[in-house]
Amino acid sequence: MVGTTQYGCVNSAAIECQVTLNNVNQPTVTAFAKTSDTQITFTGTNFPTVGSPTAYFKRLQTLSVTVNAAGTEAVATWSEGVPTSETEVKPGLGFMTASDIINIAINDPSATAFTNPLGTPTSTTGLECSFAGGCSYEITGPGVTSSLKAPQTDIAKNRVEVCGKECVLDVANSDATKASCKVPAMPTQYSANNL
Repeated sequence: MVGTTQYGCVNSAAIECQVTLNNVNQPTVTAFAKTSDTQITFTGTNFPTVGSPTAYFKRLQTLSVTVNAAGTEAVATWSEGVPTSETEVKPGLGFMTASDIINIAINDPSATAFTNPLGTPTSTTGLECSFAGGCSYEITGPGVTSSLKAPQTDIAKNRVEVCGKECVLDVANSDATKASCKVPAMPTQYSANNL
């Protein structure tokens, strides 16, 4: 429905194309800012104070969103850190109602995008590990863990390699300040011949 005009679907799967556009009380984001290594704060109007809010940045979603009673501020928390981004990105905010209708907050054009650069992370030095791998390797820096957990389409860009092999993220030992991964097996000609 647009205004008072309701539009039908052109296919038989009517449920897939039922869309209602309603600008009355549409949630609108007027500004957002990274307020800590784990949080982005959204300011705006008409944020629903009931339902299930969700936020995303670099396609990484969080359901940990708190909306103030006035519906003018929402604080989104990524427990493993706000994902890193070297390019400017606008985060998103949405609200799921009790009837499973999603209201996506409109980003006001004045709400400028921002970057969240990785900076200069530090990592484990002097690590000694067997050819079988399995040792823990740590990269310390805010947002590293969430960036490594990015959607599958970003895996080629977001990973740690040791000698050209992926160091698989150890989620249980990673948090908002550091990412831990398991060093892969490193067979060499010597180990293949002698071990």
